[in-house]
Amino acid sequence: MKLYLLILLLFLLLSPVYSATTTWSTDQQITEDITVSSSDTLIIDAGVVVEFTGAYKIVVNGTLIAQGSLTDSIIFRHETNGQTHYGIDFKMTSTTSIMEYCRIQDGSAPGGSWPDDQHGGGIFIDYSSPIIRHCTIMNNSAI
Repeated sequence: MKLYLLILLLFLLLSPVYSATTTWSTDQQITEDITVSSSDTLIIDAGVVVEFTGAYKIVVNGTLIAQGSLTDSIIFRHETNGQTHYGIDFKMTSTTSIMEYCRIQDGSAPGGSWPDDQHGGGIFIDYSSPIIRHCTIMNNSAI
């Protein structure tokens, strides 16, 4: 029994750690909360439009790489004018996320029991240090 446990322990210690990388290269409709787990990476290509269909959010516990360009930005918005979504939440990430040439609009933090439901609107950053450059953050609100 001890030998079995030792072999199992060695196997677990020597096994590589895999992480998932997902790339969005076409427009996306967000129909539920999306979570990027701590070992995962979400890459969003330039020109992609991310449309929320309701009061949903993207929670980043891992890495978000959203790099648009000056002529081809990435847009985060609600699919219906005048409606809101719950934005992008960076939560205790130890990796460096990057948002460049993105437009974040229509986000709302309407209040609730958790701090991220009360703050942020379009973006909420909690114990994380994402790099945000050349982004437009507009028409968002928080209580």
